[in-house]
Amino acid sequence: CIVLGMGVPTTANYCIMAATCAPILMQLGIPMIAAHFFVFYFGIVADITPPVALAAYAGSAIAKSRPMPTAINASKLAVAAFVVPYVFAFYPVLLGIEVPLPLVVYNTASAMVGLMGVAACLNGYLFTHINPLFRILLAVAGVLLIIPEFASDGIGAAVVAAVLLAQLALNRRAKGKGGSGDSGEAPRQEAAQAEGPRAELRVWNASVQKGFDMSDSKIIWVTGAKGFVGSELSARFAEHGYQVVGTDTELSVAETERMEAFVSEVQPLAVVNCAGIRRDATGLSNRIKAYEVNALGARNVALAANSCGAIMVQVSSDDVYSSKLEEPVNEFDNPHPDTPYGKSKRAGEAMVRDTMHEHIIVRSSWLYHSSSGRMREILDAAAQGRRIEVRTDQFAAPTSIATYADFLVKAIENRAFGTFHITTRGRASRYDFAAKVLEYAGYEPSKVLVPVEDPKTSENVVLESLMLEMFGAELPSWEEDLLSYMRSVGIAKE
Repeated sequence: CIVLGMGVPTTANYCIMAATCAPILMQLGIPMIAAHFFVFYFGIVADITPPVALAAYAGSAIAKSRPMPTAINASKLAVAAFVVPYVFAFYPVLLGIEVPLPLVVYNTASAMVGLMGVAACLNGYLFTHINPLFRILLAVAGVLLIIPEFASDGIGAAVVAAVLLAQLALNRRAKGKGGSGDSGEAPRQEAAQAEGPRAELRVWNASVQKGFDMSDSKIIWVTGAKGFVGSELSARFAEHGYQVVGTDTELSVAETERMEAFVSEVQPLAVVNCAGIRRDATGLSNRIKAYEVNALGARNVALAANSCGAIMVQVSSDDVYSSKLEEPVNEFDNPHPDTPYGKSKRAGEAMVRDTMHEHIIVRSSWLYHSSSGRMREILDAAAQGRRIEVRTDQFAAPTSIATYADFLVKAIENRAFGTFHITTRGRASRYDFAAKVLEYAGYEPSKVLVPVEDPKTSENVVLESLMLEMFGAELPSWEEDLLSYMRSVGIAKE
């Protein structure tokens, strides 16, 4: 029936099934109505059954996912459609044929519970993840409940109830562990030899220090979580109440199968891709590697996010624009990168857009925090009495990691999909920024900074956050943002 129904419209499908397959079943003693239901059901499920699966191909085009995994997942979710026809054929009492209505209602209800048990077994989830033993028990109990016999129904109901109670207890226990524990325990990464490849990924948890609950719906997976942006974003997400699972070099964005297996286990609300080859490490000599990570890697992360219905957040850069702009650019201006790094990041954005609909692409300028990077270098030089060279001919809008993370969380929570510039208002040179850092920290900028310029590498890339302004967001000036951030981390001198 499935083979004959592949690629055939519904009406024609039923006509073919009724003329070719139903008579055979009727000759085997199956009632006419049950036989026709059997062939009709199996003819229709051909639309989601690999390898043809026309409905799955149409759905994958809309979801921007791969057709075959979509068809396989559709088959798992629609397992009832494969079981119900056999129930009609072998137990036609469910169709109300010559049986009282109360018995029909009872048998239908027990069969529905049985189908739920079989579905939970195949999907491996019931309030929380199901271990292999419980999955087997649910499958057996489901079959017993589908059979319209009081004895089998009693056994099946008892088994389902026992597994249900056990799953509820496991779920409560997991949440209890997630809310307790020593908040001062340092984050760590367990060795791969101890628990296998998934264990080494799952437990590197840079932000969540109170335990990890896989059943929590507020999980954010951060790739490149040990980098300059990823490490700080992980901490900021945790401050906003999210559980953060972070991966870095132990799970390369080039490993599509491992990423899809990992995201299937974690089931995050959002995946934030901070992985990438840095600007200062990208040139003509290694542009292939840059494209593999910054472009194809972004696509791979999007595919993984799409496979579990997570929101994809792609961390991009102002380098997707030319480095010498005459005026500020907003989200509606077409990027024209002029560096290998910018071109690879631009390609990554395009890959994400082409792969899935539920994506958020964020660009920013001169992200800073006090843990490392240029701000740390400036403060360390001042503290050590050293002088440091700073460019006066490179301009952008410096933005703190705090402002960046706050708007990113709002975008995720409001499911605000699209491309956004998260930057402060105004324009500053690197010298202007460094001078303000030192001024707010209580140092004399002229005693630390040495102004330098080079016309060959001068830059002017000022992003305008037009989308955020259209949504009514109030963005601080870069000076206000800097002072607020330095006060929040305790390095501003009042």
